[in-house]
Amino acid sequence: MEQFTDSEKQRKMQKDPLSSHDEIKQQLDVIEFQTKQTNADLEQLFDRSKNNNQNLNKLLESISNYSKEVTTEGNATKHDVTRILERLKVLPEELIETVIQKCMDNMSFELMKQVTGTVNKSNETIANRSDARQDQISRQLSSIKDILDKLMTDSQAIKRHIDDTDTIKREEKHAQSTLSGAEVVKLQTLAEQQIESLNLLKEKLTQKEVDSTHDSVSTMVEKYTNLQKKYDTLSIAYKEKYQAFMRLEEHFKNLETQFDRMVSKIETKDLSKYGKLQQLHATSISQLDNSPSLFVQKKRITSMPIKSHEAAIHEPIRNQSIHEEY
Repeated sequence: MEQFTDSEKQRKMQKDPLSSHDEIKQQLDVIEFQTKQTNADLEQLFDRSKNNNQNLNKLLESISNYSKEVTTEGNATKHDVTRILERLKVLPEELIETVIQKCMDNMSFELMKQVTGTVNKSNETIANRSDARQDQISRQLSSIKDILDKLMTDSQAIKRHIDDTDTIKREEKHAQSTLSGAEVVKLQTLAEQQIESLNLLKEKLTQKEVDSTHDSVSTMVEKYTNLQKKYDTLSIAYKEKYQAFMRLEEHFKNLETQFDRMVSKIETKDLSKYGKLQQLHATSISQLDNSPSLFVQKKRITSMPIKSHEAAIHEPIRNQSIHEEY
C-alpha cells in the first residue's frame, strides 16, 4: 500500500475528489478488516489463556495431591516405626531367649527324630537281613547234619563190612587147613578186592565231608564279612549325621548372636533423620508453590494487514487452521 503525506493528500483530493473518496473507503475497509482480525486474535489469546489456566490448575492440583500423599505415607511410616520400637521395648529379653531356645529345641528334636528314624530303619533292615541269613545258615546246618548222619550211617555200614571182612579172614584162616590151594587164593583175592573197595568208599566219604564243611565255613565267613562292612558303613553315616547336627546347632547359636545385635541396633536407632526428611519435603513443596517457572510466558500474536479481497479468500482458511490447532 502506498503512503502519502498530508499536503500530497490535500492536493490529490483537490485534483480528484472521487478518487480520494474511494481511497478513504478502501482505508476504512482495511481498518474494519484489521479490527475483525484483531478481535479474532483476541479470541485466540483468550482461549489460550483459558487453556493455560486449566492446565495450571491441573498441575497445581497434582502437586497438592502428591504433597498430601507424601505427607500421609511419611506419617504412616513414622507411626509404624514407633510401634515397632515400642513393641521391642515392651518385649523382655527373657521372652526372646525363650522363643529362640524353643525354636532351636524344636528343630533339634526334628533333626534328632529324623536321625533316629534313619538309624532305626537301618537296624530293622540289618535285623531282617540277619534273620534271613540265620534262616539260611540254619538250613545249611540242617543239610550238614543230614550229611553227617548219612556219613555215620555209611560208617556203620563200612564197620559192618569190616566186621564181615574180619569174619571172612577168620573163616579163611580156619578154612586154609581144609581147603585146597586154589580155593585159598581165590578167597584171598576176593577179600583183597572187597577191602580195596571199602577203602575207596571210605576215602570218597571223607573227602566229601571235608569239602562240604569247607564250603559251609567259607560261605559263613563271607556273609559275616559283608555284614561287618554294612555295619561299618551305617556307623560312618550315623557319625556324619551327628556332625551335621552339631554344625546346625552352632549355626543356630550364630543366628541368636546376630539377632541380639540387631535388637541392640534397633534400640539405639536415631529417629532425627526422619524429621529432617519431613522438613525437606515441606521445604520442597513451598519452593514449588513460589516458583515462577510454572507460569510459561506466551508471545503475543502480531496481525499483519492484508487487502480486503485477499482477506475474504484467506479468512476461512485461517479460521480452519486455528480450530485445528486448538
